[in-house]
Amino acid sequence: KYLIASFPTLKQVGYTILPDNVWRPLVLGEVKSPTAIAVDPLSSRMYVADPPRGVIWWYQLGTGTNGLLQTVGRQRAAVEGFSAHWLAVNGAGDLYFSGHPLPKDGENSTTDSVWRLNNEQVVTGDTFNPAEVYTAENTGQPDSKVFQLSGLAVDSFFIFWGNQAGGKDHGAVNKGSRANIGLSSQDMFVTTLADGVDEVRGITTSGTEVFWVSPEGVYGQSKTTTSKVSDPAVGLMSPPMSAKWNPMSIAWDGASNLYLTDVSAGAIYTLPSRISSAQSLSKFADAPDCHGLAVWASVVSLQGLEFEFTC
Repeated sequence: KYLIASFPTLKQVGYTILPDNVWRPLVLGEVKSPTAIAVDPLSSRMYVADPPRGVIWWYQLGTGTNGLLQTVGRQRAAVEGFSAHWLAVNGAGDLYFSGHPLPKDGENSTTDSVWRLNNEQVVTGDTFNPAEVYTAENTGQPDSKVFQLSGLAVDSFFIFWGNQAGGKDHGAVNKGSRANIGLSSQDMFVTTLADGVDEVRGITTSGTEVFWVSPEGVYGQSKTTTSKVSDPAVGLMSPPMSAKWNPMSIAWDGASNLYLTDVSAGAIYTLPSRISSAQSLSKFADAPDCHGLAVWASVVSLQGLEFEFTC
């Protein structure tokens, strides 16, 4: 199992072999500022957002006989012409991202929306035509649930996103139906899960819970909460590590642990993914300038066939 992280200032993506915390680099090719990352559980593709270039790159992942992680083949573009800030991939291989098209001459619009690029489009190289899924216009008025987008996660049925400002009015954490699972327009809906804090950063999900980081700490609650949570003390799994606490990304390891970045400390912390009681953060590794996180794992069956999944 591998923890993968991006380091924008170094123009690099590195990884550790869990539970080890020694960083090793991955070969990326020409990138300007790798930020958000996600890994496709269907085909072991790693996606890396490069906002200054207006590209989301993808790489095939594999492991050598020594167990070290590596990129296989050449660097490819999944999406072009967009400034993407957060990424997520579902079990069908569809890529979701928050961002906006690069402004054309004379334009200055930088309003982010939630976009989707189907797996088939990645395979065929259709890099310029993602579908716009959720926007400020189709998520409620006057307090739209897409306001200032932050973290993004997706499962088989829903898309989860945060707002990095205005969370108490527009929803700190919201969820909406996926648009490509055969639902009619009247059966799709958007709802707020939590509005107890104004600012949310990264988001991740397990099979039954959604987790997020905020200046107020690390939070978690059930995906199926029937009424929104407005009390900032409810769902708080761990308070801030220090007065300089500046969390960015969070990832679930597919089992029982969460990993998250604290930019001000230049470190990655871990804690159990249990929402039933308060947890303590433990330092996992030094990681100056760390931005995005993802976990990738491979499992070899008894027949010798290799199956791969991510969280």
